[in-house]
Amino acid sequence: MRMNRVLVVVTAAALVLGGLSATGCTSSGETAFQTGQTPAAAVPSALPQQSGQRAAEQPRAPRAPAASRTPQEIRAEAAEHIKHFHSITLTPQQERIKQDALSALPAPCCSNYSAATCCCPCNLAKAIWGLTHQLIAEQGAGVDEVRVAVQEWLADANPAGFSGNVCYTAGGCERPFHQNGCGSMEERNLL
Repeated sequence: MRMNRVLVVVTAAALVLGGLSATGCTSSGETAFQTGQTPAAAVPSALPQQSGQRAAEQPRAPRAPAASRTPQEIRAEAAEHIKHFHSITLTPQQERIKQDALSALPAPCCSNYSAATCCCPCNLAKAIWGLTHQLIAEQGAGVDEVRVAVQEWLADANPAGFSGNVCYTAGGCERPFHQNGCGSMEERNLL
C-alpha cells in the first residue's frame, strides 16, 4: 500500500517539474493536463477527514482473498450497484454512515481522494457508492460492515489491486476494473 502512495507522489512531482499537472479524467477517458499551475494546484487535495488525515494516509485493512468471479460477473454487479446509486436515496443518518465508512478508504483510482468523494463520478466510484447505498438502506449495515464489503468487492473487481493513480495515467479511466481502470466514465459503456 505504501508503494501506491509513493507512486502517486512521484507521478505528481514529475508532472509538476515538467510544467504539467493532471486534472483528472475527461469524458473521453483521457487524463486532462494543464500547464502553468503551481505545485499546490497540480496535485488534487483530499477532502479533510474527521481524524485530520488525508484518505491516502489512512491505514488499509488487509485484503480478503479474491473470489473466483469473472470480470463479466463483476461488471454485471457493478451495473446493479450503479442502479442502486441512482435509485436509493439515503436519509441524513444513513448518509453519515456512508461518509464515515468511505472517508476512511482511499479511492482506488485516485488515492489522494477518499472513496466517499473520488475525484469524479466514474463507474468505479458509482459502483462503490451504489453498493454502499444498498448495504445501508436495504440491509441496515453499519460503518464497519460497509467498509469491509467495499474492500472485498474492490479486491474481487481487481485481484491485483488498484494502483491509486488510475485517473492520472493515460487511458486509465477507460480500462476495465480488472485491468486497474475506472471502468469508463459513461454508464452505457461500463467496462
